[in-house]
Amino acid sequence: QLEAGVSEAVTESITLAASIGGFSGNGTTPTDYYGKAGVSWVPGGGFTASATGEVHSDGGYKAVFKASKSIK
Repeated sequence: QLEAGVSEAVTESITLAASIGGFSGNGTTPTDYYGKAGVSWVPGGGFTASATGEVHSDGGYKAVFKASKSIK
């Protein structure tokens, strides 16, 4: 598997990320290419949220949403 990506804080509470990659099934030629993109939000007060998406050249895909709040 080979992957290259970038991540950038666009504000102090929002970060964007993207990457591309490929899986090699039997040798060095990738048999499945994919792309990922995501955003995370950390506004403070112990709250965080993120959303990511991933799409593969073989037709597969995945979407994930996470949110959490720490309570002390």
